[in-house]
Amino acid sequence: MVETHRNSLIDNSKGILIFLVVLGHSLEFLRKDHDIVRIMYTFVYLFHMPVFVFISGYLSKNIEKGRKNAVKTLFIPFLFFNTIWNLVEMYSQYLPGNNVGEITNITLFSFFTPGWALWYIFSMFLWKIFLPDLLKIKNIFIISIIVGIAARLFSELGTFMALSRTLAFTPFFLAGYYTSEKKLHELRKFGQVPSILITCMGITLAILFVKLFNIPGEFLWADRSYNHFEIGMIKSIILATLNYGIGFLFIYVFANLVPKKETFLCKLGRNTLSVYLLHTYFIGAVLVICSFISSDIIKFIIIISGTFIITFLLSRDVVAIRFNCFLNGLNKKIFAKEK
Repeated sequence: MVETHRNSLIDNSKGILIFLVVLGHSLEFLRKDHDIVRIMYTFVYLFHMPVFVFISGYLSKNIEKGRKNAVKTLFIPFLFFNTIWNLVEMYSQYLPGNNVGEITNITLFSFFTPGWALWYIFSMFLWKIFLPDLLKIKNIFIISIIVGIAARLFSELGTFMALSRTLAFTPFFLAGYYTSEKKLHELRKFGQVPSILITCMGITLAILFVKLFNIPGEFLWADRSYNHFEIGMIKSIILATLNYGIGFLFIYVFANLVPKKETFLCKLGRNTLSVYLLHTYFIGAVLVICSFISSDIIKFIIIISGTFIITFLLSRDVVAIRFNCFLNGLNKKIFAKEK
């Protein structure tokens, strides 16, 4: 069944998740120097994208419409903003301390290697395009988990076209598609205690990953092969399998703990696209401010405050409406009018 109304549980969840996306990207620049920041970062990355991808799948039940609109709503925005990102990267080569000669390196500019956060937009494009065909395959959900774990055995599947991440997160997208609104709300009947215990377990795992096992945060990105890390193949496969378990458990946590009534988070959740596509540039501004500060504690406070401000401002209706108008105008310049 395709939803024709707003689901406050979904909107609230998306509001929390888009804040965590901005927070995770902001913490990127402090995590290697402080264990507490690494633990926060690891905890967020254990679940925030699995749950986000699950919700994306849940909202993709109109598969033919999704495929029909995928180029306009996902590929064109990706191509535009990835070009902007590449230009910013090229410009940064001129900054003091960089080798200006590297600006001529053609490998620096890649249309189909997503820059930073843009992998999710390209993965969404691929999922929307291939979902109608994937659903025709028997036991596709189980197969997708096997493929997601096995894909990182091969170094060929990396950041190009976000192939590694697309395959790794496909099980969450399919799970979302197969989950009905009724099933989602049925998860709330088990009470909140299991969800609180799962959350505590997630925090404990994040601490163990950092303090005991020294698992790199990059492992949770799922954008590179296992042999990139000095963990060992067997341990890497076990960790990847564990990541699926944690991701699905936190889907339950969100379904169980997140309010199903209208809250201030709903506005954030309704306007996630503008936040997602624009926030990295604003994080850059926050980092410029931090570069003039020596105290890491003050840097941390500025980053957390900046995360709240960026998420709040970019999720305002006036920003979202103007942003969507810009994307619609971009498509009008590219595509002929439909008859």
